[in-house]
Amino acid sequence: MEKLLANNNIKFLKKDYFQSNYFQNKFDSNSKIIEMKQANDLTNIFLKQLNNLFKISCSINEISNLHNKLDENLKVYDQKFGINEISNHFYDMPETFKNKYIELLKLQVRNVIGQDFYFQNNSTLRVQAPHISSKSYYPYYHSDIQLGHPPYEINLWIPLNPPSSSEGYGFSISSLEDSIEIFKKYDFDILKISENGRKSISNHLNSISKLQNFDYGKAVLFDTRCLHSSQALKNHTRVSIDVRITPVNLFHKFNHHYQGTGRKTVIYKPGDGYNIKSIDNL
Repeated sequence: MEKLLANNNIKFLKKDYFQSNYFQNKFDSNSKIIEMKQANDLTNIFLKQLNNLFKISCSINEISNLHNKLDENLKVYDQKFGINEISNHFYDMPETFKNKYIELLKLQVRNVIGQDFYFQNNSTLRVQAPHISSKSYYPYYHSDIQLGHPPYEINLWIPLNPPSSSEGYGFSISSLEDSIEIFKKYDFDILKISENGRKSISNHLNSISKLQNFDYGKAVLFDTRCLHSSQALKNHTRVSIDVRITPVNLFHKFNHHYQGTGRKTVIYKPGDGYNIKSIDNL
C-alpha cells in the first residue's frame, strides 16, 4: 500500500475527507461526551510516576496546583509541537498505564463506538501548566490530519483531573462546518494551513469554538476533522491523555496508509501507529 505524508497527500485528503463521515452518521454531532468512570485509575498511575521521576507527592485534587511544585525549566513549551518539558518525561508510560488504558477502551468506549476498532499504540499524556512560553503557542487550532493522521480517525480526549472553575479544561473544539471552511479556504494544503494561516485561523476560531467543561469522570469523543486547541492556561494545571481510534471496517476501505510527521513518524496501520490487534481481538 502507498504511504502518504501530510505534505504530499492533498489529492487523497480531498477525496477521503468527505468520505470519512462515520462519526457524523453515528452521533449526528461533532463531539460526544462519554462516561470514563475509571479515569482515576490512570490518574493514580500518573501520580505514582510523578513521584518516581520528580519526588513530587500530589493527590488528584492537588493536580490543578502542580505548576507551583515544578521547576521552571519543566514548564517551558517548545515552539514546534507545543509540548512542555515535563510532558516529554511522560511520553513513554509504564506498561501498567497502557494496560489500564486498553481496559478503559474495552469497557467504556467499545460500546459507544458500536463496532470493532484499531487504536493508537500509545496514548499521549500531556501536563498542561501555566507558563509565559505557552502564550506564544496557544491557542493553536489544528487537526491531527496536519500531523499526518488519516481523516477517518476518531479522537478521544480524557482529562485526568477536575476542571478549573474559571478556565474549564482549557481545551476547545471547533464545529466540523467551521473546520471544513478553513480546509477549503486553503485548498486542503496542510503546509499552508499550518504555517501561513496559524494566527488568523486561531484568532477567528477561538471566538466561536466550544470550550470543554464537563464533569470530571467523563471524556469527549470528536471527529478528527474538527480543528481543536488547548488554551494558554492562567491559573491551573491540567493533565490529560489523547487517543486516536479507527473503526476496522472503515480502515480497510482505503488502499493507502497515512504517515505521521510528529515526534515519531509512524504509519497509521496495525503493528505500527496502531496496536497490532483491534479492540475485539484482545
